[in-house]
Amino acid sequence: MATAILRMRALLNSALELVRAKEALYVRINELFKIAGLFYQPDLVRPLALPQENYRARAGKRTVYIWSDFFNKTPNQQIFDLLFTKGIDRVLLSHGKKTNAVKAKAFVSKASKQGIQLELIVGDNQWIHPEKQPAVISAVKHYAELSEWIHLDIEPHTLPGYRSNRKAYLDNYLVMLEKIRQQLTGNKLSVALPTHWPDDVYLKINGLVDKVYLMSYEANEFSRQQSRLKRLFDVLDKNKTVVVLNMKEFEDEWEFESLIEALNKGMRINEFGIHQISNYLQ
Repeated sequence: MATAILRMRALLNSALELVRAKEALYVRINELFKIAGLFYQPDLVRPLALPQENYRARAGKRTVYIWSDFFNKTPNQQIFDLLFTKGIDRVLLSHGKKTNAVKAKAFVSKASKQGIQLELIVGDNQWIHPEKQPAVISAVKHYAELSEWIHLDIEPHTLPGYRSNRKAYLDNYLVMLEKIRQQLTGNKLSVALPTHWPDDVYLKINGLVDKVYLMSYEANEFSRQQSRLKRLFDVLDKNKTVVVLNMKEFEDEWEFESLIEALNKGMRINEFGIHQISNYLQ
Protein backbone atom coordinates (compact mmCIF):
# COMPACT_ATOMS: atom_id res chain seq x y z
CA MET A 1 0.00 0.00 0.00
CA ALA A 2 2.78 2.42 0.92
CA THR A 3 4.54 1.71 -2.40
CA ALA A 4 1.32 2.33 -4.33
CA ILE A 5 0.81 5.65 -2.55
CA LEU A 6 4.37 6.76 -3.30
CA ARG A 7 3.96 5.85 -6.98
CA MET A 8 0.65 7.67 -7.16
CA ARG A 9 2.18 10.73 -5.53
CA ALA A 10 5.07 10.61 -8.04
CA LEU A 11 2.57 10.43 -10.93
CA LEU A 12 0.58 13.34 -9.54
CA ASN A 13 3.73 15.42 -9.09
CA SER A 14 4.72 14.67 -12.70
CA ALA A 15 1.25 15.70 -13.87
CA LEU A 16 1.52 18.95 -11.92
CA GLU A 17 4.92 19.67 -13.48
CA LEU A 18 3.40 19.15 -16.93
CA VAL A 19 0.54 21.53 -16.13
CA ARG A 20 2.99 24.15 -14.87
CA ALA A 21 5.07 23.77 -18.04
CA LYS A 22 1.97 24.29 -20.17
CA GLU A 23 1.01 27.30 -18.09
CA ALA A 24 4.48 28.82 -18.62
CA LEU A 25 4.18 28.13 -22.35
CA TYR A 26 0.83 29.91 -22.60
CA VAL A 27 2.20 32.87 -20.66
CA ARG A 28 5.04 33.17 -23.18
CA ILE A 29 2.56 32.89 -26.05
CA ASN A 30 0.62 35.78 -24.51
CA GLU A 31 3.77 37.85 -24.24
CA LEU A 32 4.71 37.15 -27.87
CA PHE A 33 1.27 38.21 -29.09
CA LYS A 34 1.60 41.46 -27.14
CA ILE A 35 5.12 42.21 -28.38
CA ALA A 36 4.19 41.43 -32.01
CA GLY A 37 1.04 43.52 -31.78
CA LEU A 38 -1.03 40.68 -33.20
CA PHE A 39 -4.69 40.25 -32.36
CA TYR A 40 -5.55 37.59 -29.80
CA GLN A 41 -8.46 36.84 -27.49
CA PRO A 42 -7.43 37.26 -23.83
CA ASP A 43 -10.55 35.39 -22.70
CA LEU A 44 -9.22 32.29 -24.49
CA VAL A 45 -5.49 32.62 -23.88
CA ARG A 46 -4.52 33.85 -20.45
CA PRO A 47 -2.40 32.70 -17.49
CA LEU A 48 -4.33 30.93 -14.74
CA ALA A 49 -3.28 30.46 -11.14
CA LEU A 50 -3.02 26.80 -10.15
CA PRO A 51 -4.70 25.56 -6.94
CA GLN A 52 -2.57 24.57 -3.98
CA GLU A 53 -1.03 21.11 -4.06
CA ASN A 54 -3.30 19.87 -1.27
CA TYR A 55 -6.45 21.00 -3.06
CA ARG A 56 -9.25 18.43 -3.25
CA ALA A 57 -12.15 19.06 -5.63
CA ARG A 58 -14.60 17.44 -3.23
CA ALA A 59 -17.52 18.82 -1.31
CA GLY A 60 -17.35 19.19 2.44
CA LYS A 61 -14.92 18.23 5.19
CA ARG A 62 -14.10 14.59 5.91
CA THR A 63 -13.72 12.48 9.04
CA VAL A 64 -12.87 8.78 9.07
CA TYR A 65 -13.20 6.04 11.67
CA ILE A 66 -10.08 3.95 12.31
CA TRP A 67 -10.72 0.79 14.30
CA SER A 68 -8.16 -1.21 16.28
CA ASP A 69 -7.69 -4.11 13.85
CA PHE A 70 -6.74 -1.88 10.91
CA PHE A 71 -4.75 0.49 13.10
CA ASN A 72 -2.62 -2.18 14.76
CA LYS A 73 -1.51 -3.81 11.50
CA THR A 74 -0.97 -0.62 9.45
CA PRO A 75 2.15 1.56 9.90
CA ASN A 76 1.34 5.05 11.17
CA GLN A 77 3.00 6.81 8.24
CA GLN A 78 1.03 4.69 5.80
CA ILE A 79 -2.17 5.82 7.51
CA PHE A 80 -1.10 9.47 7.32
CA ASP A 81 -0.26 9.03 3.62
CA LEU A 82 -3.71 7.60 2.96
CA LEU A 83 -5.39 10.46 4.85
CA PHE A 84 -3.40 13.00 2.83
CA THR A 85 -4.27 11.25 -0.45
CA LYS A 86 -7.99 11.26 0.36
CA GLY A 87 -8.03 14.81 1.73
CA ILE A 88 -9.16 13.72 5.21
CA ASP A 89 -8.17 15.97 8.10
CA ARG A 90 -10.09 14.47 11.03
CA VAL A 91 -9.76 11.00 12.56
CA LEU A 92 -11.82 9.05 15.07
CA LEU A 93 -9.34 6.54 16.49
CA SER A 94 -10.49 3.54 18.50
CA HIS A 95 -8.52 3.46 21.74
CA GLY A 96 -9.67 0.47 23.76
CA LYS A 97 -8.05 -2.65 25.19
CA LYS A 98 -7.44 -4.06 21.71
CA THR A 99 -5.48 -1.01 20.51
CA ASN A 100 -1.68 -1.06 20.47
CA ALA A 101 -1.10 1.60 23.14
CA VAL A 102 2.51 2.37 22.16
CA LYS A 103 1.62 2.79 18.49
CA ALA A 104 -1.44 4.89 19.42
CA LYS A 105 0.67 7.21 21.58
CA ALA A 106 3.03 7.82 18.66
CA PHE A 107 0.09 8.39 16.31
CA VAL A 108 -1.54 10.87 18.67
CA SER A 109 1.74 12.74 19.07
CA LYS A 110 2.28 13.07 15.32
CA ALA A 111 -1.32 13.74 14.27
CA SER A 112 -1.33 17.48 14.99
CA LYS A 113 1.98 17.91 13.13
CA GLN A 114 0.32 16.27 10.11
CA GLY A 115 -2.63 18.65 10.33
CA ILE A 116 -4.97 15.95 11.63
CA GLN A 117 -7.62 16.68 14.27
CA LEU A 118 -7.87 13.56 16.43
CA GLU A 119 -10.72 12.19 18.53
CA LEU A 120 -10.29 9.08 20.68
CA ILE A 121 -13.14 6.57 20.48
CA VAL A 122 -14.03 5.14 23.88
CA GLY A 123 -17.05 3.44 25.32
CA ASP A 124 -18.87 0.29 26.30
CA ASN A 125 -22.61 -0.18 25.80
CA GLN A 126 -22.86 -1.37 29.41
CA TRP A 127 -21.77 2.09 30.60
CA ILE A 128 -25.38 3.27 30.53
CA HIS A 129 -26.24 1.22 33.62
CA PRO A 130 -26.11 3.26 36.86
CA GLU A 131 -23.81 0.78 38.62
CA LYS A 132 -21.18 1.37 35.93
CA GLN A 133 -20.93 5.12 36.55
CA PRO A 134 -17.76 5.04 38.75
CA ALA A 135 -15.90 3.03 36.09
CA VAL A 136 -17.18 5.38 33.39
CA ILE A 137 -15.88 8.51 35.12
CA SER A 138 -12.51 6.88 35.79
CA ALA A 139 -12.12 5.81 32.15
CA VAL A 140 -13.14 9.20 30.78
CA LYS A 141 -10.67 11.02 33.03
CA HIS A 142 -7.90 8.73 31.80
CA TYR A 143 -8.61 9.29 28.11
CA ALA A 144 -9.11 13.02 28.62
CA GLU A 145 -5.40 13.23 29.46
CA LEU A 146 -4.50 11.74 26.07
CA SER A 147 -6.60 13.86 23.74
CA GLU A 148 -8.52 17.13 23.60
CA TRP A 149 -11.47 15.31 21.99
CA ILE A 150 -13.27 12.28 23.44
CA HIS A 151 -15.72 10.42 21.21
CA LEU A 152 -18.30 8.21 22.93
CA ASP A 153 -19.30 5.17 20.91
CA ILE A 154 -22.12 3.88 23.12
CA GLU A 155 -25.19 2.34 21.50
CA PRO A 156 -27.87 1.35 24.04
CA HIS A 157 -30.24 0.41 21.20
CA THR A 158 -28.04 -2.64 20.51
CA LEU A 159 -28.50 -4.08 24.02
CA PRO A 160 -30.86 -7.07 24.41
CA GLY A 161 -33.24 -5.27 26.78
CA TYR A 162 -33.60 -2.06 24.76
CA ARG A 163 -36.94 -2.79 23.06
CA SER A 164 -38.75 -3.52 26.30
CA ASN A 165 -36.95 -0.79 28.29
CA ARG A 166 -36.33 1.89 25.68
CA LYS A 167 -37.25 4.91 27.80
CA ALA A 168 -35.25 3.69 30.82
CA TYR A 169 -32.20 2.92 28.69
CA LEU A 170 -32.29 6.31 26.96
CA ASP A 171 -32.80 8.09 30.29
CA ASN A 172 -29.76 6.24 31.66
CA TYR A 173 -27.80 7.27 28.58
CA LEU A 174 -28.66 10.94 29.16
CA VAL A 175 -27.72 10.75 32.85
CA MET A 176 -24.40 9.14 31.91
CA LEU A 177 -23.79 11.84 29.31
CA GLU A 178 -24.50 14.62 31.80
CA LYS A 179 -22.01 13.17 34.30
CA ILE A 180 -19.32 12.79 31.63
CA ARG A 181 -19.94 16.36 30.47
CA GLN A 182 -19.38 17.57 34.02
CA GLN A 183 -16.01 15.81 34.13
CA LEU A 184 -14.78 17.07 30.75
CA THR A 185 -14.51 20.74 31.65
CA GLY A 186 -11.38 21.24 29.55
CA ASN A 187 -12.08 18.74 26.77
CA LYS A 188 -14.42 18.45 23.80
CA LEU A 189 -17.06 15.71 23.70
CA SER A 190 -18.63 14.03 20.67
CA VAL A 191 -21.08 11.13 20.35
CA ALA A 192 -22.20 8.63 17.73
CA LEU A 193 -25.99 8.44 17.35
CA PRO A 194 -28.47 6.41 15.28
CA THR A 195 -31.22 8.18 13.36
CA HIS A 196 -34.27 6.58 14.98
CA TRP A 197 -34.32 7.95 18.55
CA PRO A 198 -37.08 10.32 19.79
CA ASP A 199 -36.67 14.01 19.00
CA ASP A 200 -36.63 15.06 22.65
CA VAL A 201 -33.60 12.82 23.28
CA TYR A 202 -31.67 14.40 20.40
CA LEU A 203 -32.60 17.85 21.67
CA LYS A 204 -31.13 17.10 25.12
CA ILE A 205 -27.99 15.53 23.66
CA ASN A 206 -27.48 18.55 21.42
CA GLY A 207 -27.01 20.74 24.48
CA LEU A 208 -24.50 18.39 26.12
CA VAL A 209 -21.97 17.70 23.36
CA ASP A 210 -19.65 19.60 21.03
CA LYS A 211 -20.19 17.39 17.99
CA VAL A 212 -22.71 14.76 16.88
CA TYR A 213 -21.91 11.94 14.45
CA LEU A 214 -25.15 10.72 12.86
CA MET A 215 -24.90 7.13 11.66
CA SER A 216 -27.06 7.69 8.59
CA TYR A 217 -26.71 4.22 7.09
CA GLU A 218 -28.81 2.14 4.69
CA ALA A 219 -29.76 5.10 2.53
CA ASN A 220 -27.60 5.68 -0.53
CA GLU A 221 -30.11 7.91 -2.31
CA PHE A 222 -30.41 11.67 -1.80
CA SER A 223 -34.21 11.64 -1.36
CA ARG A 224 -34.06 9.12 1.49
CA GLN A 225 -31.24 10.96 3.22
CA GLN A 226 -33.02 14.29 2.80
CA SER A 227 -36.25 12.97 4.32
CA ARG A 228 -34.41 11.50 7.29
CA LEU A 229 -32.00 14.36 7.97
CA LYS A 230 -34.56 17.16 7.60
CA ARG A 231 -36.37 15.92 10.72
CA LEU A 232 -33.15 15.51 12.69
CA PHE A 233 -31.87 18.98 11.84
CA ASP A 234 -34.97 20.42 13.48
CA VAL A 235 -33.52 19.34 16.84
CA LEU A 236 -29.79 19.08 16.14
CA ASP A 237 -27.41 21.93 15.35
CA LYS A 238 -26.34 21.33 11.75
CA ASN A 239 -23.10 23.25 12.34
CA LYS A 240 -21.88 20.62 14.78
CA THR A 241 -23.37 17.55 13.11
CA VAL A 242 -21.39 15.10 10.98
CA VAL A 243 -23.32 12.82 8.62
CA VAL A 244 -21.62 9.41 8.68
CA LEU A 245 -21.98 7.11 5.66
CA ASN A 246 -20.87 3.52 5.15
CA MET A 247 -18.98 3.18 1.89
CA LYS A 248 -19.71 -0.56 1.75
CA GLU A 249 -23.32 0.34 0.96
CA PHE A 250 -22.29 2.02 -2.30
CA GLU A 251 -21.28 0.39 -5.58
CA ASP A 252 -18.12 2.47 -5.81
CA GLU A 253 -16.44 5.64 -4.60
CA TRP A 254 -18.02 7.67 -7.40
CA GLU A 255 -21.54 6.88 -6.15
CA PHE A 256 -20.40 7.64 -2.60
CA GLU A 257 -18.94 11.02 -3.59
CA SER A 258 -22.01 11.87 -5.69
CA LEU A 259 -24.29 11.53 -2.65
CA ILE A 260 -21.97 13.72 -0.57
CA GLU A 261 -22.01 16.39 -3.28
CA ALA A 262 -25.81 16.24 -3.47
CA LEU A 263 -26.17 16.58 0.32
CA ASN A 264 -23.69 19.44 0.35
CA LYS A 265 -25.52 21.37 -2.38
CA GLY A 266 -29.09 20.37 -1.57
CA MET A 267 -29.00 20.54 2.23
CA ARG A 268 -25.89 22.64 2.90
CA ILE A 269 -24.28 19.84 4.91
CA ASN A 270 -20.56 20.43 5.18
CA GLU A 271 -19.19 17.67 7.42
CA PHE A 272 -19.18 14.00 6.49
CA GLY A 273 -17.81 10.87 8.11
CA ILE A 274 -16.66 7.57 6.62
CA HIS A 275 -17.54 4.53 8.71
CA GLN A 276 -14.08 2.98 8.49
CA ILE A 277 -10.87 3.62 6.63
CA SER A 278 -10.41 0.02 5.47
CA ASN A 279 -13.42 0.41 3.13
CA TYR A 280 -11.36 2.87 1.08
CA LEU A 281 -8.93 0.08 0.28
CA GLN A 282 -11.63 -2.19 -1.13
